[in-house]
Amino acid sequence: MPPAPESFDEIVEQFVNDFQKVRSLLESTTDEQLAGTVPFFTGPGKIGDVPQMQVLWFALCDQIHHRGQLSV
Repeated sequence: MPPAPESFDEIVEQFVNDFQKVRSLLESTTDEQLAGTVPFFTGPGKIGDVPQMQVLWFALCDQIHHRGQLSV
């Protein structure tokens, strides 16, 4: 595990850097690549092939959820 951030500003900086990396990756991904599937959790102890776009929506909703937790 990486060390815990020492300040709130460090947390924000890491989030911004990670966001820029993900955005760059998504902008360079083709529609054909997004149409494929990836192994992902489909239930307790189960992994199945899930459309990549569905995994991205899951990740977005997860970020929204955790952002809401931070705002509370």
